[in-house]
Amino acid sequence: MIVIYTNDSDTTSDEVQNWLTWYGYTVRRVNNFPLDFDNFTDISFGDSTKVERDYLHKDDVVWFRRWNAKLGKTTKIQYAVEQEQGILKKYLAATNNNCFIINKPTDLQVTKIDMLSVACKVGLIIPQTIITSSKISLLNFREKHEKIITKPLSDPLVLAKHKATFASYTRFLEKEEIDAAEPTFLPSLFQEYIDKKFEIRAFLLNNDFYCMAIFSQMDDRTAVDYRHYRPDKPNRQVPFILPLKVQHKLRMLMRDLDLSSGSIDMIYDKFNRYVFLEVNPVGQFGMISQACNYYLEKSVAEHLIERHESKIKTNNTVLL
Repeated sequence: MIVIYTNDSDTTSDEVQNWLTWYGYTVRRVNNFPLDFDNFTDISFGDSTKVERDYLHKDDVVWFRRWNAKLGKTTKIQYAVEQEQGILKKYLAATNNNCFIINKPTDLQVTKIDMLSVACKVGLIIPQTIITSSKISLLNFREKHEKIITKPLSDPLVLAKHKATFASYTRFLEKEEIDAAEPTFLPSLFQEYIDKKFEIRAFLLNNDFYCMAIFSQMDDRTAVDYRHYRPDKPNRQVPFILPLKVQHKLRMLMRDLDLSSGSIDMIYDKFNRYVFLEVNPVGQFGMISQACNYYLEKSVAEHLIERHESKIKTNNTVLL
């Protein structure tokens, strides 16, 4: 069986599941694991030498999209609940690692620091970057660069309240803000601002790149962070082909990070350089698929089917 670990609001999972159903395959979809207990199946232990894993079969292949979202609370009780859930997530990932296809739960552990470090190692260009808690260090960094930006070290924070949504975006950091800061602050990430011609979103699947150029610099609202998207004034988005040398370095990056798939963000700057920003292992690819007619949801479904059939064939051969 083909299993999808996702949440109930992920439209990309819906479309991949529709393709799998159209091809005649049975899909088991696990939403919001392990928060949604209706989707939780038993993990049963027998004697001291045997663990029965009834929730996944040896022939199953699993497409991992995401776990449940964090509860968004800061109380001790909610923290304890998340700790309990984390144990289940860790156990499922560790004992069934060979079932996960395309993405796996441990992909979520890859950080921006890991990405930037490996990107330098494989020869990709990155923005000059500093992670510091010192006002003096930040001022020195600011003196070296005409403009600097700041963004979260981890995933962006998204808060919803009173029917409004607030998110932490990448933004300029003005010198006046630095001057007004305390001598020390929480360790934070800062980068030189890259003046771009356009942005690139590249999705890697089955070692092939599906790329899109985004002309976000043509709108002041999206020039610094594409996520400030305006539906009434959409950015121009077109298919794009990365140079083979850049593709090779990106494949080395993904290999060293132990990622088989992901959405890669880059900038093509005014000096005609390809500048690596980051990779989201389970990033959205729907906008690339739709804007560029790549039909990536169909390709993901076909890849899962291919791996499923191969696994069944291998298991049957072993039994013979």
